[in-house]
Amino acid sequence: MLDVGGFHLAVLQPFIQPIPNLSFSRALSANWLAPFKLKSCSLIMNMLDLRTLEQSTRSSNDVPPAAVNTHTHIEKPILDQAIEAIEKQTDLRIAVVEKERRDIRTKANMRIYPGAVLHIDDEEYVAEVKRWAQHAALGPVIELVKRYPKGILVADYVNARMAERLRDADVQFIDTAGNAFINTRRHHIQIKGNRKPAAPVGGTRRGRQKAFATTTLKVTYALLCKPELVAATYREIARKTGVALGTVAKAIDDLEDAGYLIQQNNERQLVRREAMLDVWVQRYPAALRPKLLLGVFQTERMDWWKTFDLAPFHACWGGEVAGAHYTGDLKPVAVTVYVPKPNYLKLVAAARLRKHTTPTDDVGAVELLTPFWDVEDAQERFVHPILAYADLVGTGHARDLEVARKLYEEKIAQHLREDR
Repeated sequence: MLDVGGFHLAVLQPFIQPIPNLSFSRALSANWLAPFKLKSCSLIMNMLDLRTLEQSTRSSNDVPPAAVNTHTHIEKPILDQAIEAIEKQTDLRIAVVEKERRDIRTKANMRIYPGAVLHIDDEEYVAEVKRWAQHAALGPVIELVKRYPKGILVADYVNARMAERLRDADVQFIDTAGNAFINTRRHHIQIKGNRKPAAPVGGTRRGRQKAFATTTLKVTYALLCKPELVAATYREIARKTGVALGTVAKAIDDLEDAGYLIQQNNERQLVRREAMLDVWVQRYPAALRPKLLLGVFQTERMDWWKTFDLAPFHACWGGEVAGAHYTGDLKPVAVTVYVPKPNYLKLVAAARLRKHTTPTDDVGAVELLTPFWDVEDAQERFVHPILAYADLVGTGHARDLEVARKLYEEKIAQHLREDR
């Protein structure tokens, strides 16, 4: 019988077992211990290996419904209304072949779960159905759609500026307002400027994946880079990510609810890591990255980074420099460095950087951000390919998106295939 602080945990079992879909560790991390006047759930988490407590009532062979079709209640209304809007304005006819998600492969032979498969002018398109949250997510979405053999974006709304960027990137789209860019053998359609529908399509924003809230992005990133970490104790995950134990517990629970993590043989396992990565990459530029920014600087020497040693500052190259390192296919015009906050002013002085005077122009810019992972684990002075990929697609620039796609195919796809 397990004893914590003089209190037998077995006493709690009658109160916990009748609760459906609630594991023992969740019960401990909720407020079920309050009646017994235990000081803190964190006390227990620090003292126990929570792997022995992770006994979910869900069948070990059951993959949550979200793993098959995530947020269909949001996607279906957007898809239906967008098709109706474009068909009202044109003679184009779109047939929905598959509204449920199915196993389709990307150009890099990775498994994807599209919102739908559409037939447009006898051509098959993989539809990525998105509800727009902010403009900053446009770069990752462009890269995702371009990764499909033949893709199309279906959104609740695309404003005129977004429409221009999508067209410039040769990304076809339709939205619920009737805006569209379609370029097939029989149709060339460009519609922009239609106003956003007054009523939101597909419900409220509460339907978004909880696993990618701001505070859990750090945990999700760590699990993407090191999948074996999912089997570690919450205490070890917290140490690696620098977040509180309670945040780790919530992130694990949310990942399970979203269908990216399952309990099998009393062990945690990640599933659908490709989809998990895509959501993380879309959330990172807007939800976490702005909070890491230490400053934007410039220097007179565009190639200063080639001879500058980051080791004394425990810093890592990210963005275009990391992309060039991993692919050998980019001449960086902007530099990204992840440097611990206590060291960043020393780096600024050593590299002779000065404040960037033209913030709208990224040519020659040096962006300094604080790391959100354990930099002591870095084997070399470049961020993980996953973070380099997120940095690149986050810019939305054509030059970066092209390199990001190559980085994904050459480095990340292989990483995601491992440990299956």
